Amino acid sequence: MLVNFHIHTDTSDDAVGTYEENIKSAIDAGFSEICFTNHHDWVSLINETFTYAQSMKKWKKDHQEVKQLDIKYPEIKVRFGIELGYEDNYDEVIIKFLKSLDLDFVLGSIHTFDKTFIGDSIIKEDQYEDLIEKYFYNLNKLIKLNLVDSISHLDVFIRYYPKISYSLYEKKAKDTLKLIKESDVALELNVAGWNYPPKEQNPSKKLLLYAKEIGIEKITIGSDSHNPKIFSSNIKKGIKLLKEIGFKKVCTFKKRKIIYHDL
Repeated sequence: MLVNFHIHTDTSDDAVGTYEENIKSAIDAGFSEICFTNHHDWVSLINETFTYAQSMKKWKKDHQEVKQLDIKYPEIKVRFGIELGYEDNYDEVIIKFLKSLDLDFVLGSIHTFDKTFIGDSIIKEDQYEDLIEKYFYNLNKLIKLNLVDSISHLDVFIRYYPKISYSLYEKKAKDTLKLIKESDVALELNVAGWNYPPKEQNPSKKLLLYAKEIGIEKITIGSDSHNPKIFSSNIKKGIKLLKEIGFKKVCTFKKRKIIYHDL
């Protein structure tokens, strides 16, 4: 079955396409279940912008729209979630925010630290180690808060800094995978990585193999699409990779409850 649990709409400044346009694309491509996960990066609120975030009023308005679309298109299950961009030192307000929303799914991401987007900084090679240290510190803290259902694009920094060698972050990434396993959180296969240098999904195949080795079974899959025209990009390729590695199921969520599906 085809599912996609990482989708952005024109609600975010970095995406185009309405909720309904994405649903139509999903139906045309043969998907049976999808989940919208628009951005809510805390740094956007801290900086008093809504570039990658929304007001509570807008979140609730969008949720009502998606509920109506789910009824309108009975041939597909349409869920409403969020991609939570964690920022350290704002735990209490983040917890309060999530409790105020009736979500199906919460995807956890690290796009920023020190109030700056990872890709916005010009990082030199002698700063890679510091970037990796900060990235995994924040990601591990997010996991330990027990707020999210799945961890998105584990090694996303590779999209912005493809020269970072695997050996530089291998141990920290593996330690985080162990924490994901211990915390009973799902791991996302983010197939958008094939669209960026170094042309590999996130996490890398080496890390996916390690995830399988240590017994991680909860896997979500998402295209991380920002345009309905490329909604289904690489999902089938991702499913094929999961099967090759030995994974048997993928997960979806409804009302924050996990549902397993055979690959």
